[in-house]
Amino acid sequence: MFKTKKKKLQEECWNIDYELIKWVNQHYKKYLEDASETVDLTWKEFKYKRKMYTQEELIKKVITITDELLDYCEEGIYPQKAVELKDEMYDIMKELHFAMWW
Repeated sequence: MFKTKKKKLQEECWNIDYELIKWVNQHYKKYLEDASETVDLTWKEFKYKRKMYTQEELIKKVITITDELLDYCEEGIYPQKAVELKDEMYDIMKELHFAMWW
């Protein structure tokens, strides 16, 4: 188990919305890069919004969404589009949750 520096954790707590989206973005990118060498991310499919997607497609969708959400977070402006993207991110992550390991 790793130790998180208390100061870093306190700094992140001032900005949990941004930090969480940034974390998801960075970790999904790294997962896509590393897991694809070990796991066939095109094998398992998920039904999302009445359409079938591979795990890889949904991971890439989360990355695209979080890239856009990070822009909104940096601006500090959250229009309806940002709310919709946030909801979509969590909906997809719920589908992928138990498949994100290798």
